Amino acid sequence: MRPIGTLSDQGQAEAFGDYLLTLGIDGMVREESRGWVIWVRDEDHVEEASREFQEFLAEPTDPRYRKAASAARTIRSEREREGKRRMSRIIALREGWSRRTRSLAFGLARRATKTRGLTLALIIISVVVAVGTKLGSAENALQNALYIASVTVEGGYVTWHGLSDIFHGQVWRLVTPMFLHFGIIHLVFNMWWLRDLGMLIQERRGAPTLALILFSSAVVSNLAQYWWAGPLFGGMSGVVYALFGYLWMKGRLEPHENLGVPRSTVYILIGWLFLCMTGWVGPIANAGHIGGLVAGMLWGSGPYLLRRWRRRAAD
Repeated sequence: MRPIGTLSDQGQAEAFGDYLLTLGIDGMVREESRGWVIWVRDEDHVEEASREFQEFLAEPTDPRYRKAASAARTIRSEREREGKRRMSRIIALREGWSRRTRSLAFGLARRATKTRGLTLALIIISVVVAVGTKLGSAENALQNALYIASVTVEGGYVTWHGLSDIFHGQVWRLVTPMFLHFGIIHLVFNMWWLRDLGMLIQERRGAPTLALILFSSAVVSNLAQYWWAGPLFGGMSGVVYALFGYLWMKGRLEPHENLGVPRSTVYILIGWLFLCMTGWVGPIANAGHIGGLVAGMLWGSGPYLLRRWRRRAAD
């Protein structure tokens, strides 16, 4: 933007500014210390505007300058209306994007809840229980309430009364040992595998199928471990092995269902299963691992084997 001249009279400056506007030359009239300065916005129009300014100085009362006022008002009004229409379109566009963005966000949130909600809930509960029980560093009421059977420690001896708590209505004890973890590595290892395997099943088969496999296998693995070594155990690993067993069998027997685990996962988890049996990694709920694995393999292979049996029976 460049100045092309100065006038001492405001009326004349505004009249010339109106005239320039009718010629398609955008500018502005601004009061400064030396008078009313005429500014032109576009450098390409400076030369033409300067010639017109010299003609205006020579004959400022020419009728064309008076007539320009009405035409300039019309141009400014039209520009104002166009500016409002443009702003309305921008606002509508922004609101449209905002609605679509919110809709997308809500849709993703609903999908995440649908495909991952149960798995995430189990992870959150396990972490909360780990904090509440201090990762098993000291016996407390919460930990005792989640064991498959309540225990009493006196004089270094641990006693319990079979599964009488469950028979008297505390049926949650059949599954709640899976939320107990004894050490940060124990917790992280199980949550890692629960996330990977659980989310895969929930996304492909839905939360009801995952819940059925998960809670039934928790009961089987917890009872197996209780039968083998008593009530002092906990962890999600029996469930993890059940989910692994389910996916392993699905991938082997029904690969078209797009469920399965990589061969490397099979090697890792089966290898870990046998390593734990050696006792080299400390006290491990091996019976719970095996019970969960068998339960999961039955869930994964059962429908396939049943269909084959029915076809053979029909033949």
